[in-house]
Amino acid sequence: MPRRGSRRPSRPSPAPPAPEAQRASLEAEVLPGLAPLVMNALRGVPGVRAMRVKGDAARADAVTFELPAGGDLPEEALRMVTALHRVVAFDVPRPKALLADAHVRTVREVLGDVTREAARRGATFHGVRLEAAGRESPVMQRLAQAYATAVGLPVDLAEGDLKVRVRPAREGGWEVLVRTTPRPFSARAWRVANLPGGLNACVAAAAWRMLGTTAEDRVVNLACGSGTLLIERAALGPAGHLLGIDVDEAALEAARANLAAAGVQAELRREDATATSLPNGACSVVVTDPPWGDVHGGEANLEALYGGLLDEAARILEPGGRALVIVHALRAFDAALAQRRDAWQLDESLRVFHGGHRPAMHRLHCTKSSGAPLLDSTA
Repeated sequence: MPRRGSRRPSRPSPAPPAPEAQRASLEAEVLPGLAPLVMNALRGVPGVRAMRVKGDAARADAVTFELPAGGDLPEEALRMVTALHRVVAFDVPRPKALLADAHVRTVREVLGDVTREAARRGATFHGVRLEAAGRESPVMQRLAQAYATAVGLPVDLAEGDLKVRVRPAREGGWEVLVRTTPRPFSARAWRVANLPGGLNACVAAAAWRMLGTTAEDRVVNLACGSGTLLIERAALGPAGHLLGIDVDEAALEAARANLAAAGVQAELRREDATATSLPNGACSVVVTDPPWGDVHGGEANLEALYGGLLDEAARILEPGGRALVIVHALRAFDAALAQRRDAWQLDESLRVFHGGHRPAMHRLHCTKSSGAPLLDSTA
């Protein structure tokens, strides 16, 4: 026991907890219907937390989440995202309060992060475009000028590619969103040739997420159009073989141009997608995005087209082979599939909303056995 008046030995003070790494709030803009696939891809990213879908889960158009500052997102997830935004929330009653020096500095730091990261990836911004209700008002014009000055760019409300959005926050206050890239992710650099009704690249990327991929995939894209599904598959890693088939030479010319721009090696053939020259069991994966009705007209014609594609896919697939079909005329597809239950098992369906259409992606596997030669994976 210590003597009276002596000092009790002091215990070392516990070390203060390490400060949590700085985190960034982000919002991934997605086509309605794709949010579950995007969230699934983000779940495996270290440090991602606080994920939620904005609005009605069945018709969501955004996934919000937090990521450690400087963290990277997987390419597979970003290919399904229309655009990615940094989000800064302010507890202020009206937009005019965002002009306070402290708030402008906060946004300036985010703008600096975004422009530096874009430069690291070889991208350059040319002007600031403010998007907000009443963006012509004096307050919004002052905000646009303050943000443009912060990064040394002009205000360009028509063509500016550093897009800043100001909007009311759902929980009160206001939010400032900064798009992280000069162009939306959905605007693929490889798309140098367009076809009317061409498949959205984000939907194509989501189709491959839904179907799954392996390095041994021998892929046949029936009715390949301008090559979107082939290119998005190649972006995810190697495949044993990529083959696109279409009867329309204009579509194949567009596919050749896009494949070349993307640096993708794939074989293209001009053939009827419902009656190809491929042998039985030639491939392990079939994908198809047939016309949604603009070309083939009525539902009866589409049912016959879908039936022909399903029959041909079942013939050229190896036993247990996988397939994904993207269709708009749902009743026509359901009727065609119902007549072929001996050949197909429907595993999953997902409805997507874009471009005034509401197509569905159907993942199936072939239950018919064939046992014929396979495509040469070394070709």
